[in-house]
Amino acid sequence: MIIRVRSVLMFLVAAVFLIVTACSGQSPNPKTTQPLTPSEKEHVKTPAIDKPTKLVVYHQWGMTTEGFMNLYGKYVTKKYPNLSFEVIGTSAGSLEQLVASNTNVDFIFHTELNLNSMISLGISTDLSDLIKTYKYDMEKWDPSVTKYMREFNDGKIPAIPLSLQTLAFYYNKDLFSKFGVPFPKDNMTWDDVRDMSLKLTRNDAGTMYWGYDTQNVGTKMLVNPLSMPIVDPKTDRSAFETDRWKNYITQMITPARIAGVTPAEGSKLDMFIKGQRLAMTSTMNSNFTMFAHSPGLNWDVANYPTLKEAPGVGPQPEIVMLYIPSTSKNREAAFLAAAELSSPEVQRELSMDGQQSVLRDSAIRDVFGARLSELNGKNAKALVPAKLAEKMPYSKYVTIGSGALTTAYNEVADGKKDINTALRDAAEVTNKKIEEQKSMTGK
Repeated sequence: MIIRVRSVLMFLVAAVFLIVTACSGQSPNPKTTQPLTPSEKEHVKTPAIDKPTKLVVYHQWGMTTEGFMNLYGKYVTKKYPNLSFEVIGTSAGSLEQLVASNTNVDFIFHTELNLNSMISLGISTDLSDLIKTYKYDMEKWDPSVTKYMREFNDGKIPAIPLSLQTLAFYYNKDLFSKFGVPFPKDNMTWDDVRDMSLKLTRNDAGTMYWGYDTQNVGTKMLVNPLSMPIVDPKTDRSAFETDRWKNYITQMITPARIAGVTPAEGSKLDMFIKGQRLAMTSTMNSNFTMFAHSPGLNWDVANYPTLKEAPGVGPQPEIVMLYIPSTSKNREAAFLAAAELSSPEVQRELSMDGQQSVLRDSAIRDVFGARLSELNGKNAKALVPAKLAEKMPYSKYVTIGSGALTTAYNEVADGKKDINTALRDAAEVTNKKIEEQKSMTGK
């Protein structure tokens, strides 16, 4: 799994970090997370923060307090002027160290992959009581988010989702023009990508050009559009030795194998940005900021290609969350701040600034990047899939499986193993590592 940081979209870059956590012990109340009735919505408790309160935000990827205020805090303090924020990072210590020293933290930025870490550290919480008290409507979230949030922690809600990120499909317009190949269009399939890769992979006047390759293999597994589990959460065993997984990986590999980019060529992003010899790539939709600030790169974006067996369905989202640890000294104020950041009004503002909304409202999705000059003339709407795939069932061992799948993908792409052998070996590695981790933790 994978999390990333960008200068404009700091929060979107949630690189996967394994900090370790344990459950708060609160029992889930199924009623608190059910859709609100019209009468319930009419009797929402009026929130009040009647004294100066500072909320401490833990963000280990370099965001400053000023940066947080410019991106998010300004919207919260407009509604709650008694609130202020302080952002701390790894210079203040690891999360484990902060917990051990009883340092107060009110928010932890991370994706859904951080749940196990929260539980292992003993700071996971359940916000269901506050969701009920303030009649917070979870149904406003994108359906893929709502369903996942209700299920991934046995009905307990440890965080409020802030934004989404997923894969996008980028291309170099100059290389398409150079070789007379029509630009990629929205609603392509991976067969279309294969055909374009074949036309664009060539040696021209002694310079080698490649059609397609990807930077984020592990993410392709984690956000696969078929919602296939990587690890079965019921058995804690690998779940990818199936015909559907083989077919999916084959479709992903084929256009890259045609291009034949070897590991010796280096980073695929460097080949796309600096060398400008890679015509197409798939990477996170937040990476548009990197491309926009790369001199001489004439790039654009198309809808992420869909699978023949799932037409029109985009990848799964990674959910960037505001975790509120059980140790927070300002739990209710933190909840109200998170609720405000996920409100339609603020989500519209964030969408205009290029952050993918967690809400189901298509009007908010349609204004994505509207305030960003770097997206002028670009197919910006293609960065946000109209329909996201459902999230796969949560497993605390999913990053073990995705790592093994990444190795399998690369072995097949490089011609070192066939798909059956690679997946069988990956399953053995996954199951062995899961057992090792269980023996170490006793769980």
